[in-house]
Amino acid sequence: MVKAAKKESELTGDDSSYQALVNTEDGGMIPNPNYDPKSTLLSTYASSDPTRFTLGHVQFKPEEEGGFRMTDTYKVDPNESFGHDTYKPLRGYQSDLREGGKLAARLYDISRFFGVNQPMKYNVKFGSDEVSSFPSRGD
Repeated sequence: MVKAAKKESELTGDDSSYQALVNTEDGGMIPNPNYDPKSTLLSTYASSDPTRFTLGHVQFKPEEEGGFRMTDTYKVDPNESFGHDTYKPLRGYQSDLREGGKLAARLYDISRFFGVNQPMKYNVKFGSDEVSSFPSRGD
């Protein structure tokens, strides 16, 4: 029943979960035993395609002087973290790039070969006025 919460923890490295409910195997939902209302993990998967395909999960922490700071490091996660076979360059399928298919996997291989593939670090400050204008899930 809590497989989703456990997988979330494995993928993000965050033992808490941002979701108060998790799906059950029979399609229902139950309270998430790992839910932490103080977690700073924010999922962008319900947002626009460019956002969710780039960021996924980010840390979103309040700042002492007001507003919030979003931090994240974009990198391609290994296939094993998704429970898939080890990636084979130039002939395999990269699980973390599944939306882009084989083309994305080949471009990933080329960028690694030329040494231009590096993790992208995000560190963005949002003022309290900006955050108050963000739509909530209920909007």
